Amino acid sequence: GADGGADGGADGVRKDDSARGHHPRPDERVDALARFQLRALLHAFEFPAAERLSYSTCSVHEAENEAVVRAALPRATELGWRLCRAMPEWPRRGLEGAVEDAECLLRSDQFEDDMEGFFVAVFVRDERSIGKEARAARDAAEKSRVVNAAEERDREREAKRARERGEEGVRAVLKKSKKGGRPSALFR
Repeated sequence: GADGGADGGADGVRKDDSARGHHPRPDERVDALARFQLRALLHAFEFPAAERLSYSTCSVHEAENEAVVRAALPRATELGWRLCRAMPEWPRRGLEGAVEDAECLLRSDQFEDDMEGFFVAVFVRDERSIGKEARAARDAAEKSRVVNAAEERDREREAKRARERGEEGVRAVLKKSKKGGRPSALFR
């Protein structure tokens, strides 16, 4: 605005924020945190195999919450991300008018909700926006997870059979022959 604030207030806080449950920023530390959080969020959007991203803070300040989401949305949209309604049953949503799709956001108020303040925005990526290489990496990771799970099941079955045979904890150890002959098995 003309008086110096981005949204109409001299300190960048909207003039009507107190009526909306907003708590004015205590210092410029919040602005520095918000700049860092925006950089981190924008960086996370670039991960090629990411499909879902949660941005959360333990803050009640619009500058760290809705303002970061508002600043990140254009780049998020370019990369195929959109906001998803987080915890639909949660009653307190993002600050109305602070960002498009504020109803997708959730927040708590330390005074009205009798808990520490927090904020959550969940972004999901459109499957078509995930690159070919990212999809291949995701599919390979899933295949590896399935193979690892099958191998773990096989190890568990073998351990169970060894317990049933009374061989739990017993392993063959090869003892070298002093005369250069074939090694023989010892069991420990």
